[in-house]
Amino acid sequence: MKPTANLAAASIRPRRLRTWRTSGLAMALALAVPGAPALAQSPAASARATGYAAANLVRPISVRSIDDLDFGMVASSGVGTVSIGTGNGAVSYGGRAREACSGAEACPAAHPARFEVTGERHRGYRISVPQSLQAAVASRPGGALRVIDLTVRSASRPASGAAGTLDGLGNDSFMVGATLEITAPLVPGHYTVPVPVTVAYE
Repeated sequence: MKPTANLAAASIRPRRLRTWRTSGLAMALALAVPGAPALAQSPAASARATGYAAANLVRPISVRSIDDLDFGMVASSGVGTVSIGTGNGAVSYGGRAREACSGAEACPAAHPARFEVTGERHRGYRISVPQSLQAAVASRPGGALRVIDLTVRSASRPASGAAGTLDGLGNDSFMVGATLEITAPLVPGHYTVPVPVTVAYE
C-alpha cells in the first residue's frame, strides 16, 4: 500500500505548481495593460508645418518732365497773381499783374508743366507735389515770388485729382498748374524754382 500513497502525492504537486505559474502570468498582464493607454495619450514633444514666401515683381514706376511750368512774361505794378489751369492750360491774371507782351510781340507762352509716367500696365498711381514754392532770381538773391496752389490733372483720370492709371502699354501723363503770387514790386529778372514731383503705385 505504500507505493500507492507515493504515486498520489506525486500527482498533486505538479498541479499546484502549474496553478501558481498561471496566476503569476495573469497578474503580470493585469499590471501591464493599464499602463499602455497612458503612453499613447502623452502629448507630442514637437510639431512641423510648411509655409511659403511669395513676392510679386512689377515694373518700376518712373516719371520725367516734358514741359516746365511757365508763367510767361509778366508785368506788375503792385500786388497781383497769375494762375495757370490744368484743364486746357488757361491763363488768368489778377490784381495789378498782366501779360507783358501784346499779341504782335514774340513772348514765351504761359503753360502748365507736363510730365510723362511709365510703369506696370493698368496699375493706378498717385502724384505728390508741394503745396507752395519760392521762386527767385539766382543772380540777385533777396527777392522771391511765391508759387502756390499747385494742382495736378492726369490724362487717364482727370476727375481724380492727383491720381492716374497706366494704360495697356504702361504709359500715362499729367499736368501741373499753379498760381504765381506777386506781393510787392520786385527787381525784374528770370525767376525760377525746381518743382519736385513724386509718383508711386496705389
